[in-house]
Amino acid sequence: MRLLVILLALHVVLMATQTIKKSATISNSLHSNKSANELKQIALRKAKLEAAKEIYGEFLLSETVMLNGQIVDDIIRQKHGGVVHISGEPQYIMTSNSTTATINAYATKEELQEIAPHKIVMKDFYYSNPELPLKDLKQAAEDAFILEAISRKKPSVKDIKEARRLALEVEITKIDFNVKTLDYIVDGSVTYIPIFLRHSDSITQTLFEENIIQERQRRDFFGSWSGFIMDSRGNSSSVEVIISSFAQSVILYKSLKCGGDLIITNKTPYQLSFKEVLTFGKDRCENSLEITLQKLTPTSLQFTQKDNGDELFKGVVYFRP
Repeated sequence: MRLLVILLALHVVLMATQTIKKSATISNSLHSNKSANELKQIALRKAKLEAAKEIYGEFLLSETVMLNGQIVDDIIRQKHGGVVHISGEPQYIMTSNSTTATINAYATKEELQEIAPHKIVMKDFYYSNPELPLKDLKQAAEDAFILEAISRKKPSVKDIKEARRLALEVEITKIDFNVKTLDYIVDGSVTYIPIFLRHSDSITQTLFEENIIQERQRRDFFGSWSGFIMDSRGNSSSVEVIISSFAQSVILYKSLKCGGDLIITNKTPYQLSFKEVLTFGKDRCENSLEITLQKLTPTSLQFTQKDNGDELFKGVVYFRP
């Protein structure tokens, strides 16, 4: 994984001057209460996020750096209005069923460098603490090494827990104990992401933990899922659920011509629960139902629809790339 991160960082730098063309399409029926301009903005945002994934590469999605990367992504969007810049004007194609946005997107070399890993190398770092038991001294030396490295780039960091949270990768190449002086000598390096380090004061530990949960959940359930559901009397309906990368989940009952938003009420690594809020077709479908998606395989979910705990429809929905 360390080699993967390095290669991906190089990939990021190599793409620094490249402009890419990216299109994204949304279904109008899933946003029936939106105006034409609002539909264009939703499609544009999706196109920019897809462009960001390609420009920044899988670096932002790798297991090692996703949590830091996700928070950095949020910071960039809040600060600059987008992960990527757009060259020229977005182009739109609207039909009665869909809206497509096409953009020419790029990121500057400086922005790519800010989100790429940087390494702090330290040699002959000495640590001693006569107040500690000898059995705890080695771990304390490693902690002090990490804290020293991170604080060189961000002096306000005083706590080892925060330093470890900000360290993308720690590599200890040598750690020797001097039996005469009772101290450790440490060589190694600490890797960090500059923009995450710079903005870390605005990120609380609670937010960081929430991002861990949300990202694990997103990796398991993100995407478009569709299939057929059936009630106890044999009545069936087609259904599509879309869980997007920017935390907006929607549902569409195609054959019943109704649908709306899904509000998360509970989540575990293997199950998502929603409250359904219909935005169209309320005269054809019941509103405020409970929807549960349970992981069966990486590409299939158990779909259950309930009303006050009573099961109405059930079926299996499948991942649609």
